[in-house]
Amino acid sequence: MAELLVERFENMPPQLRVAARFVLDHPKDVALMSMREQAHQAGVSHSTMMRLARWLGLEGYEDMRSLYARALRETGAGE
Repeated sequence: MAELLVERFENMPPQLRVAARFVLDHPKDVALMSMREQAHQAGVSHSTMMRLARWLGLEGYEDMRSLYARALRETGAGE
């Protein structure tokens, strides 16, 4: 997912870039925090976080969170 974010970053609208930067910089938070908490931390609206997931070809934000949660489990909590 991070590779896709980087690949599409330059073509994103400014607010999606802010959300994408948060996701890239805080992958554990994507897995563990609510969408609203992440949006608040990133300084964007929760709808921007939802749009980011759709921009990446997912049905919604929960799909993105699930991907990051699975990756976190598979890497032994990121260690």
